Amino acid sequence: MDGSAAARAALEWACDGLERDDIVHAIHVRPDDASARADLDRWVAASSTGDATIRPVVLVGDPAERLLEAADDLGADLVAVGSHGQSDPLPQRLGHVARQLLRHTRAPIAIVGDDVATPATNTVVAGVGHGTATRAALRWATTYAVDHQTGLKLIRAVPDRPLFRSDGLLDVMAWYIDRDMATGWALEDLEAAADAIEQSTDDDLTISWSAPSGSPGSVLADTSVGASLLVIGLHENDHESATDHDVPRWLHRVITHAPCPVVVVPVPD
Repeated sequence: MDGSAAARAALEWACDGLERDDIVHAIHVRPDDASARADLDRWVAASSTGDATIRPVVLVGDPAERLLEAADDLGADLVAVGSHGQSDPLPQRLGHVARQLLRHTRAPIAIVGDDVATPATNTVVAGVGHGTATRAALRWATTYAVDHQTGLKLIRAVPDRPLFRSDGLLDVMAWYIDRDMATGWALEDLEAAADAIEQSTDDDLTISWSAPSGSPGSVLADTSVGASLLVIGLHENDHESATDHDVPRWLHRVITHAPCPVVVVPVPD
């Protein structure tokens, strides 16, 4: 919490649907002075937090470091932060705190813009790739969709240009061999993922899927238009190719262009 509209939006999003037994720690980090707690109390009071129990906390030090420490100490299920917007048509900015959280977090990170559009559909979009992070993201997205009674849409991007750090055989096939076959394989993988999700829950969950052509960052941002939430997994090796603001290029593209809140799920410990 820093008094900004984005921070307020992040708090309100985090509190949506919670009950009195659910706890949200509203944390403000800055040099300790007499007005810090009064400011935080005022910001929380001005937010629509529903039934959730809010525990204001003032910490001293570097915001990213102290938030990461607090998340670990509290065993947080989620860390929600605001991403400040810019005037159209420029995308929102990804600030220093959000970048550091993404690089070092062990808990899922929710990034909420101060200009998030009202969702046109009650749908959670989940990006699908390979590996542990994708499986963790799908579990998180499924739980959220069930709890909030939304639909779930699975998206797998079929690249439209060569990838020298290939994500798998699908990427090689899409560029060098047969794009139609690569798309067919992607759709088969998505259908299998949907079947696995349906078998993992007893709840009635509407699942759809698609495999658009394009770079992952652009595809995920575009397909999240009108959605209530976008959920993606962050693989450990994604940081090896980080170029934009110390986060992977595709991730930077998603967060700064998606018109809905974005939850980034890291590889579980």
